Amino acid sequence: MTPETVVETAEAWLGFTDSGDGRTPFGKATKYDGNTYGGLFVDFVFKTAGVVIPSCTRSEEHTSELQSRF
Repeated sequence: MTPETVVETAEAWLGFTDSGDGRTPFGKATKYDGNTYGGLFVDFVFKTAGVVIPSCTRSEEHTSELQSRF
């Protein structure tokens, strides 16, 4: 679990294009399929790299979680 692992995991997805229906491997892995995948991608990359971070998925639940920390 190194910064390089995070970067390598992200780089493996360079060029990814979604199908337009909101379904992505990132959403499937984080159980938030159908959401905008920017935050899902971040969650997916760090989880795959073995790094635990607060969720970056923009949902009401996670927005409240992040707001409560600050």
